[in-house]
Amino acid sequence: MSEKKRCIQLWSRLVAAFVLLGWCEWAAGDETSAESRDYGPELECVATIDKSGVMDAVVVGDRLYFVGYNLYVADISEPAAPELLGAGYFPGTGRQLVVNDGIAYVTARTNGVFIFDVRGSKPKLLFHYDCIELATGIEVQGNLLFIAQRQYGVEIVDISDPAKPAYVGKIKTHEAQSVDVKGEVMYVGGLERQQAHDDRHQ
Repeated sequence: MSEKKRCIQLWSRLVAAFVLLGWCEWAAGDETSAESRDYGPELECVATIDKSGVMDAVVVGDRLYFVGYNLYVADISEPAAPELLGAGYFPGTGRQLVVNDGIAYVTARTNGVFIFDVRGSKPKLLFHYDCIELATGIEVQGNLLFIAQRQYGVEIVDISDPAKPAYVGKIKTHEAQSVDVKGEVMYVGGLERQQAHDDRHQ
């Protein structure tokens, strides 16, 4: 029997989200089942944080940040005994988040983007940014925030002062569900195709 890898399970009443320590594959049944032969042995769950509607999770150092109906912060210095530290409240449901320099940026679809100071144990709301359409994907590069928002492409926001974000512009793409930036190139994932844009000339 192969050694089981460990993971922390964020249990949702409707869905289960996993924070992975290494590569995780989920297989129902025991290790001799057809599913197990196809996907590998079931992973051992070493801890549970019982919050519903979890959509995204990010680990920074010994802190776990995850979003569902709220933004949550947990101490995972002991993975088998995670400690929930605090929550940041906002209307709607969080979709994706990114944490950069102690600031968390949360997309919430029709409710826009919520910016929290997470340098302490309890998130503090700094600003609610009402973007052009449905805020879905999100990425930070330097002092710029990139927000993927469906039919309206990617909105770019200056976050030199996270408490006072300022609109810079937008790049029209096909439907944008996620965004990542490497250097001066932006990568956008959508339902129709993936695209790459050179930001130097925007």
